[in-house]
Amino acid sequence: MPKFPSKVLDGVTYDMTHLDALTIDVEFEGETFRTLIHFSCHCFTEKFDAAAHHVDVRYSFAGETRAFCVDRHALSAALPQYFQTLGNQTVYHTQKESFFFIRTAAADGGSVPYVVFFRSYKSNQDGVDVVINVSSAYPKPGMTSWASPVKFPRMVMARAKDRVLPLRPATKIKRA
Repeated sequence: MPKFPSKVLDGVTYDMTHLDALTIDVEFEGETFRTLIHFSCHCFTEKFDAAAHHVDVRYSFAGETRAFCVDRHALSAALPQYFQTLGNQTVYHTQKESFFFIRTAAADGGSVPYVVFFRSYKSNQDGVDVVINVSSAYPKPGMTSWASPVKFPRMVMARAKDRVLPLRPATKIKRA
């Protein structure tokens, strides 16, 4: 599991321990599913562009070089709590086999939709039923308003039992 090294930028040390893996229990219809959640460096970095970024913002992890983003790092502090408090809330299918949910976050003096993208898998680890990989999280003002919903616990149960979740008709996205 990823353990991200801290980033020092302009004399400030940005700690990453808030993105250490966490385990939550998700209940669905009387069953409890142990769910391991881990995060990718895309939660606090963006694509590195040599023309747009200073070399000091480079962040390399697991063979990938990206640009450390102070704003994404600040927003990522809430990611563990978002998953711990998802409860019976709705998440949405993307066009692929991943999911997302949206929270409203303070950024640039206002509020923006903060979108959290993740994939889920049946676990092959003892004591864990499902693994969730948070592939990315960032402000996305132009995020779609319609998507196929599924309750988070139902999605976890389906993954734990290796079931395919059918895409449901798109509905208006609820933003928390």
